[in-house]
Formats: sequence, C-alpha cells, structure tokens
Amino acid sequence: MPNSFDFFTPPFDTLTVIEQDKVRQSLDVAYYPKGSEIVGVEVSEDTPLHLILKGEVHQLRGNAFVSSFGEQDWFDGKLVMMGRTEFRYVAAEEVVSYLLPASLIKQLAVENALFGSLLFADISERLNAAAMHDKRRELHSLAMARVKDAYLRKPHFVEAHVSVVEATRVLRERNASHVLVQDGERVGIFTNTNLCDAVLLNRDLNSMPVREAARFELLTIDLNDEITEALLIMIRHRIHRLVVMDNNQIVGVLGQLDLMSFFSNHSHLIAQQIDMAQDIEELRVASSQIEKFIRTQHGSGTKVSVIARMVQELNLQVFSKLWSLLAPMDVQLNTCVLVMGSEGRGEQVLRTDQDNALLIRDGFEYDGLAQVCERMNEELSIMGYPLCSGNMMMNNPLWRQHCSVFKKTITGWIFSSDTQAPVYLSTFLDAKVVCGDDTLFNDVRNHFLLGQRDYAGFINRFAQAINMFGDAEPSWWRKFLPIGGHDEMELDLKKVGIFPVVHGVRSLALEKGIVATSTKARIEALVQMGVLDVETGRNLIEALYFFLAVRLKNSLNLTIEQTGSAVNPKDLSALDRDLLKDCLNIVKDFKVFVSQHFHLEAF
Repeated sequence: MPNSFDFFTPPFDTLTVIEQDKVRQSLDVAYYPKGSEIVGVEVSEDTPLHLILKGEVHQLRGNAFVSSFGEQDWFDGKLVMMGRTEFRYVAAEEVVSYLLPASLIKQLAVENALFGSLLFADISERLNAAAMHDKRRELHSLAMARVKDAYLRKPHFVEAHVSVVEATRVLRERNASHVLVQDGERVGIFTNTNLCDAVLLNRDLNSMPVREAARFELLTIDLNDEITEALLIMIRHRIHRLVVMDNNQIVGVLGQLDLMSFFSNHSHLIAQQIDMAQDIEELRVASSQIEKFIRTQHGSGTKVSVIARMVQELNLQVFSKLWSLLAPMDVQLNTCVLVMGSEGRGEQVLRTDQDNALLIRDGFEYDGLAQVCERMNEELSIMGYPLCSGNMMMNNPLWRQHCSVFKKTITGWIFSSDTQAPVYLSTFLDAKVVCGDDTLFNDVRNHFLLGQRDYAGFINRFAQAINMFGDAEPSWWRKFLPIGGHDEMELDLKKVGIFPVVHGVRSLALEKGIVATSTKARIEALVQMGVLDVETGRNLIEALYFFLAVRLKNSLNLTIEQTGSAVNPKDLSALDRDLLKDCLNIVKDFKVFVSQHFHLEAF
C-alpha cells in the first residue's frame, strides 16, 4: 500500500483526513514502458485516474499530438466522470503512476464539492473553484503579517510649551487626528478627544500649554512585532492608537482604523494619503504603498480582477494628483490627461511601461507645456512607473497634440500601411481619462470610431494582429513537452494568452462601435449583442483573469528587470498546469473564431 502520496498537491489538498485515508487504502501503482498505450479510446466506467510519479505522457487525438503530462499531473478527470474519451494516452518515456479507482474519485467528488469542481467542472467553474481554494489556503498570511506591513501614520511633533490653539492648527494643517507632544525626554499625544476635553475646562486655549491637555502614558509596539499583537493591545487597553518604535526611535503611529483596514482592504487609506499629499515627496511616499497593497491583497486571496480595479483607481489618483502639482491651473482646465494600454483597460496590476497622452484644447497655448510633460513622465518614473520603451508618453510631441491635429494624426494611422499604425490605434482605443476636460477625449475618440468606417479594409487589417505571435491554430502543447525533465521552456503568457484575448475582443468591439474600455466590459457587451455566446464570453473572461493571476504571482517573485509574463510550466502546480492548458485551448478556439469572422485568411 503506497504511503508517500502527496496530499499537499492541489486538488488533493482539499481532502479531509478521512478522505485522505480512503485514498491511501485504494491506491495502486502501475509501470508503463516507453511507447505503450496507457489509455485508449475504448475505455470503461472503471478506468482509473492516473497521477504521474515519473515520466512523461502524450495525449493524442488519433496520431496527432495534443498535449503532454509530467510529474504530479493527472489524467483524465473528464474520462473518469463520463466513462469515455476521444484521446489516447501514450508513454513518451518510462512512466510510473498512481492509479485511483474511478468509483472512489466519483464518491469523493460528491462528498467534497471543491475537490469535484477542481477535477470535473467546466473551465469557468474550475477557475472559480481554484480561486476559492487559493483564498482558503492563503488567508493565514494576514495573521503572520508584521506591524511594518500596515499603513503607519507619519509622526508629527509639537513642543510641549506651544498653546492648545497652535497644536490644533497643526492638526488642521496636517489634516490629522493627533500630534505627538515633545516634553523634554518624554513624549505624549494630543488628539481631537483631548481638544474636546480642554474646551470643557473653560480655560483660555491660546495660553494653555498643550502639555496640560496631552496624554503622556503612551503604549508602544515594535515595528517588527506581529500585527495581531497590535490588535490585542488596542482591545486590552481600549485605545485607538499605538506609537510604533524601531531601535527605540518613534517611526510612526498605528491607528485602529488603519489596522482594521489592513485586515480588510486599505485602498481607501492610500487614496486618502494621495489626496492629502502637499508636495511630490509626500506623493511618492503614498505611491510606494500601492505595491505593498497589491502583495497584501494577493496574499489574502483577493481575485486579480478586484485587485486590478482597485489598483487602477489608485494609479489614476496618483497621476491626477501629480498633474495638479506640476501643471498650472489654466493648463489643467484646457487639457485632458489620458492613460492608455493595459492601464487604461484596468488590467495592469504591477507597474509596467507608462502609456499616457495629453490632448490640448484648440487655440490654447502654454510656453512651458513641454517641460511640464517631461517632468510628469520623469516623476512617474521615479515613483516606479517605468518609461515606455516605445515612447508613447506625453513628453513625446506625437502624444501631446491639439485635438484638431491629433484627429489628423489618427486619420493618417487609419489609412497608413505602416505596421506601427495599428499598434498606436490599439493603444489609444484603450485610453481612459485621468483628469482634465473629458469632452476633448470624447471628441477625438468619436472621430476615430467614425473615421475607421470610411476605410473598408481597416477593421480586417486591425484584427489581423491577433495572429502576430503565431498561426490561428498553433501547436500550443508542444510548449509543454519539456515538463518531463529535459530542456527548459518558457511560455510568454502575454503573447500566447493575454494579447490574443485582448486584441480579438478589442477588434470585435471596435467593429460594433462599443466604447467600453476594459476587456471584461467589452466581452459583456459583445455577449449582449449576440456576437459571442454566453459560454464563450464567460470562458474568455475567466481565462484572461487566470493569465493575469499567474503573471501577477510570478511577477511578485521577480526583480524589477524581469517580466512575469515568461512562465515555465514546470514551476506551476499540476492544477495550474491543467487550468493553463484549458485556458490556452479557449484562446486557440477564439483565434479561429476571430480569423473566420474577419476573413483574415484573405489579408
């Protein structure tokens, strides 16, 4: 009886102790020499589930290669449930595998809904089940967080001899609810509550020293203490703030609301910090919280679609605030700042290239505008938003134009044979207004939407880019051949997964005059119009967010010079590899649909 079965591998890590024991008692081990057929087309309801211990298995349709399976992969869940298959499974080399009886797998699927969904459901349900599974596995990470991971308020000090009125003025200027009071060697705190108590004393607050209103019995916590300890101290002592120390130095103040927000979603605190920034340095500090927020949300199992929307809003606030700090008011009133590409679609989580533009009202001139735009891109780069390698930024005169001039530029791109023109148009089509007069953008976008209809072949040429990184029906699965332990191979998720979905949907949306920017909203509109059926639309959305989730998880473990789009399937869990194959199959079918819809074989 095998005792080394790995119950930490999804989906088997969803099984209870009793269910695990059932698996142990039913396990068998089988050996298959190279070239032998493990499972043929003729199967029975008793065909077991195979979990590969060693070797590589090829999935074939007839004699045509379809996919490959390596160590810790299983096959075939649908075969076990349905009792039939259109595939053959052949040992590409010597194979050793566990055999799990079909009857047991079916029983476990009934008793354990999550296990059943991860194995047998359609792709949409499986992806949702996988997200639920990840969230359940990773919720414990919050309990292990440290005080330094939370949002700490910057400490502001006043001398103990200043008046209560002067201390209150500092509170107002800093838009704060507390200020620390330095009285020689000791430190106290003056809060809004202390102010109310002082008012009730009926004393002259202009002459009353703040030391007489402050509280000096401060409770502290170390920067590296567990954050749950901070919560316990606040509950135990019925207080709302803790002074945070590092090497006996005060480095911040942790508020109760900030702490509670950390355990839920503290995006609004970052937004508040952005809004309160009085200069670029303070804005940099606020902006630096966003990646920490992403890591926290990802670690707690928040769906990537939710993270992306929240991050988009925070980034827009950073861009808007920075523009307000750099641009004179008359410039702000006569321009429109845009973000484009994945940032505009709300599908960029970690920061990649800046893609931004500036539309200028016809007739408005400002001599220093080029310098303001140059500074805008430079400051964003300092904050961690990399400069665009393609120079699609407002510091480039091509992306900083008066509306009438930019309309002519767009018309030129529509009729141009230059291969870069569709790239520019795709980027602009995904634009979202950051700040300024949005009527400028609406006018230019409408010019594009109407103008592209004047060129009969434009939409076909535009859609053709979906095949930029391969044929309409590429042999995706040969990418998985090295899983058995030979050469290293990486998949570029952006090229083989994200881009085909995004651009195919973008092309269909442009054809139908859909002005929505996000891929999800475009898909929903296409489904409503009957261009896509409900199942296809749902699968495309789930596949896109799966790609984004894998890329995010990969990116969080890489250096800034690396890209999370390059993924080695060997580094994925067996469950994620299986889901990746299904998602790439969805992409393959969608590329065929788009190619047929736009008759791309004729272009």
